[in-house]
Amino acid sequence: MDSKKAEEIFGSDLKAYCDDVLVNLPKETKALQIMNILYFNTLIFMWMFIPKTIGEIIGLFYPAFSEDHISLLPFLISWPFTWIIIWAVFKAIKNSVYGSKGWIALGVSTFVIGTISYVFTDQFFKDVWTVPMNLLISTSITCLLFTLQYAFKKYSKHLETKISYS
Repeated sequence: MDSKKAEEIFGSDLKAYCDDVLVNLPKETKALQIMNILYFNTLIFMWMFIPKTIGEIIGLFYPAFSEDHISLLPFLISWPFTWIIIWAVFKAIKNSVYGSKGWIALGVSTFVIGTISYVFTDQFFKDVWTVPMNLLISTSITCLLFTLQYAFKKYSKHLETKISYS
C-alpha cells in the first residue's frame, strides 16, 4: 500500500474538493422527499405510541396501567415539538463546527417545553378527542405504524437506488 499524503489524493485545496463533491451529488426527487417525510412522521408516531402499548401489556398484570380510552391531543401537540427538537439538534451539530451554541439551548428548551406540554395535555385534557383503547387496539395501531414506516422506508430506498443509477 502506497503511503500518499492527503494533498496528493485530494489536491491542495480540500475545501474546494469537498464543495465540488457536494455540488455533484444527485438531487433528491419530490417523490423521495415525500416518502422520507411520510417515513419519519410514521416513525415519530410509532415511537410515541409504543409506551401506550407497553402500558396495556403491563395492564394485564397491573390494571392501574391499562386505559379505557386515550386522548389524541397530547400526540398532536408533541408532534411539532418533536420535529423542532430534531431540527434544532441537526442545526446544533452543523453549527458546532462554527462555534454557535444557541441551537443547543433551543433544542434543550424545546424538549423541556414539549415534555411539559405533553404531560399537561395528557393530564388536563384526558377527555378531549378520545379514542377507545385496549391491548388489541393498541397493539394493532403500533403494528400498523411499524408496517407503514417500514414500507415507506423500503420505497424510499428504492427511489434512492433509482437516483444513484441515473
